[in-house]
Amino acid sequence: MAVRVRLLSGAVVWEGKRPTTLAALRAAVARACDASEAELAFLPGQAPGDPLDEAAWVEVEDEELLAVRDAVLGLLPAFLFFVDSNCDERLPERLRPIESHRHSMMAAVQQRGTALRFASVELRADRAVVLAAVRQSGLALRFASDELRADRAVVLAAVRQCGGALLFASAELRADREVVLAAVRRKGFALQFASVELRADPAVVLAAVENHGVALEHASTKLRADREVVLAAVQCDGQALQFASVELRVDFEVVLASAFQPYGPGWLLKPASVKSLANRRDVFAAVLPEVVPLRSSHEAEGLFCRPRSTNWA
Repeated sequence: MAVRVRLLSGAVVWEGKRPTTLAALRAAVARACDASEAELAFLPGQAPGDPLDEAAWVEVEDEELLAVRDAVLGLLPAFLFFVDSNCDERLPERLRPIESHRHSMMAAVQQRGTALRFASVELRADRAVVLAAVRQSGLALRFASDELRADRAVVLAAVRQCGGALLFASAELRADREVVLAAVRRKGFALQFASVELRADPAVVLAAVENHGVALEHASTKLRADREVVLAAVQCDGQALQFASVELRVDFEVVLASAFQPYGPGWLLKPASVKSLANRRDVFAAVLPEVVPLRSSHEAEGLFCRPRSTNWA
């Protein structure tokens, strides 16, 4: 039976007939990759598991193995498997060494940013580790130290990857115009996490509603009555009409702009004034010719309503 040995990088470092003992394999691989035998550990290649010992070597039937130069790093595949399948459970004892092992945790967060939640207090305050984590998953900012959640470069990296990460930034950075603009351009929904002052900033709110129309809900009262902002919002998502001021919900151009957007007509039945839509059936027929045969306004409402987005990315 032939055995192939790879590094975590994927490179094949040794291939040949299966040695009778793990010690023989360790010696052969050590010669091939110029490593010390003492530092080499081997893992099954097909499924994550603990490093192999002589007893396990007798039972293992894998034709491909992973070789690592650090016993703790050898826990990485099993650790990543745990991260993927256990959101709320505590790290099992056998995987605990990885919590404070910088090299292993760095490798982990580069593949699963939210693995940072299992890092030690010291590593959650390690700027390089946290930067690697938020670049892979912005929401990993949640698990960073308070100091790094107030670090402008770290937070910018996080919100550029995931706009919703703004929720976990410090209060000071949620009032930073550049940071908030980066967040809402990634996901307009993040406007709700911005400071009160920035939710009243026309440029910030416009960027948000152009990305996610119903972010208008989180704009200041003044900007929800701003015709340019509301038009941009309803042109992105017809549902945004419900968050416009009373005056703009009866504005003919705004109502029509909303009606032509996906899902707009269903929402027109709710927020728009009865005066502007005196004959709802006729309005639907006018704005959606030949799109759907309307049998009743109630049925049309059901066809066009949809749940609001909860995607933070």
